[in-house]
Amino acid sequence: MDRYFIKIKTDGTTERITDDGKLETLQKAVGGPIEVIPLKLLGNIPGDFLFIVNERGKLLDLEVNFRATFLLSVDRHMNSDIIVGDVLVAISSGEDIIGLQMDMVEEVEKYVRKIIKW
Repeated sequence: MDRYFIKIKTDGTTERITDDGKLETLQKAVGGPIEVIPLKLLGNIPGDFLFIVNERGKLLDLEVNFRATFLLSVDRHMNSDIIVGDVLVAISSGEDIIGLQMDMVEEVEKYVRKIIKW
């Protein structure tokens, strides 16, 4: 079964990235070494969600990702950091980072579009 990451770009658009199980795919999508940020919730959608971000994004002065920052602030009850650069939405399975199944991809994309109107 195919799995996908949802890439939330700094311009507010989203893109699906196929999960091929390679670290290089994650690094290419965020433009460098990765950092994992766990999310407690993503709307009412069940799952152990993660944001995958560029570990050096702030040092590189990447553009603020307002959509991802807002989603993180909702998760952390407005007590969160600013997210920069493109972000991947993934889920955790134990110690592994995996993509979402298609039904979950569609649900998450719908939630992301609904919560923030660009």
